[in-house]
Amino acid sequence: MAANRGILLRLKEQLEFMQKSLEILKMRRDQLVSEMSKLLDEIKKRKNIEKQLMDVYSKVEDAYSVLGYSGMVSAATSVDNLRVEVNTISVMGVVLTEFSIEQKPKLTNIPNAVAYDAATRLTSAIEELFKISKVETWIEAVSQELMTTNRKVNALEKALIPSLISSIAYVEGKLEEEELEEFFRAKRIRNILRRTKS
Repeated sequence: MAANRGILLRLKEQLEFMQKSLEILKMRRDQLVSEMSKLLDEIKKRKNIEKQLMDVYSKVEDAYSVLGYSGMVSAATSVDNLRVEVNTISVMGVVLTEFSIEQKPKLTNIPNAVAYDAATRLTSAIEELFKISKVETWIEAVSQELMTTNRKVNALEKALIPSLISSIAYVEGKLEEEELEEFFRAKRIRNILRRTKS
């Protein structure tokens, strides 16, 4: 590597840039960890949703035993479809998918009380499933971004910055050597000039 002041200045600028980038990446990593912690708190509700689904399943079985297959089909066709809207949002630069229920089914057309109760509970369980699926999707996306950010931080900390520091030390050492050589060369020339004058 050539050693001159321009290269040394460029290396120091690169080091400063990398150190600032490292600070920014560490802050981003901390924000992602904080977001992940919040999401993991949300995912704890999953057990309750699973219990709710088992309860819904037993209610649907009760309705099926009362109405039979044709009665269940008739009750199901009297209900409007559930409409869902899927959007993407960006949180800290991470693109996340967001589900929202655009239109809930109207359950007032169900004639049987047992089937109505099962449908009401099923609708509520589906809403909770959408919420938990959103959280699970977000956890996956944030964890991927967290891993990528960690790799970048580690690359800067363990490889790039130390390599740049050693390059700067090498160039500074070479420049000092050149300055010393120049100093001794100038001193010799002065001594030779003094001898020739005398």
